Amino acid sequence: MTTENENKPTNVLKFPKHKQPVSLSAAQSKEEFVKQLGENKERYVDMVLARTMNQLYGRMAAEGFNTEDDAFFTDFCFVVEALKSAMLRQCGLEHSLQKFVDENFEAAPQTEEMEDYEEYMGKNDDEDK
Repeated sequence: MTTENENKPTNVLKFPKHKQPVSLSAAQSKEEFVKQLGENKERYVDMVLARTMNQLYGRMAAEGFNTEDDAFFTDFCFVVEALKSAMLRQCGLEHSLQKFVDENFEAAPQTEEMEDYEEYMGKNDDEDK
């Protein structure tokens, strides 16, 4: 027999009375762990990259660049892949552009002009806020 109060909806969730067995993969091998870690890092890079590039793409359009142009879009896709390569390298992961970059570019030493530019850019960033 049910009472009238039992049929009324409430905000209380009823949980199972018996504990459900949890299957943990404690026997995960080191190789499986490393693979999963790499996949997690790549998903994180993709997430950060998507958010950042969407903002940049919108900013480029707002600044008057024709982002609808096919050539612009192709160039922008290359920039996205180059940045993804750099981010993956920082996470200890490989990307196909890294070999090309290693063979064709070298990091320039910091110069006074670069420091002046970074200081200038920092001041401009503060003005945008």
